[in-house]
Amino acid sequence: MLGLAAVAWAGTVLTRPERSEIPLLTVDDLRQVAAVRTVNARPPSLFIEMSGPIWAEMTEPERLAALESIGRIAGSAGYSGVHARTSDGIIVGEWLEHGGASLYRTPPGET
Repeated sequence: MLGLAAVAWAGTVLTRPERSEIPLLTVDDLRQVAAVRTVNARPPSLFIEMSGPIWAEMTEPERLAALESIGRIAGSAGYSGVHARTSDGIIVGEWLEHGGASLYRTPPGET
C-alpha cells in the first residue's frame, strides 16, 4: 500500500512543470470571466482580484462557475491553486488542483 502511494506521489511530482516553466498568467488570459480585475501570478499559486460590484451581482452558482473556469485555465497552465478576493479585500473563494472550486461564506452585512 505504501509503495503504491509512493508511486502515485512520484508520478505527480514528475509530471508537474517546474515553477520556472509555469507561464505567468495575466488578466488577458482570464478575460472570459468579466469579474477579474487583477492577476498576481506566483507559481504555483495565482491570486485574483475580482470586481466587488460585479461579484456582488453574481449568484452563488455564477460565482462558483467563475472560479471553476479560472481554475481550469490555471490548472492547464500548471498552477495548483487560485485564491480570489474582491477589490475591497474580502477573500471570496479558491480553486485547488485536488479539491476544485469552493466559495467562502460572505461576512454578515456584505453581499
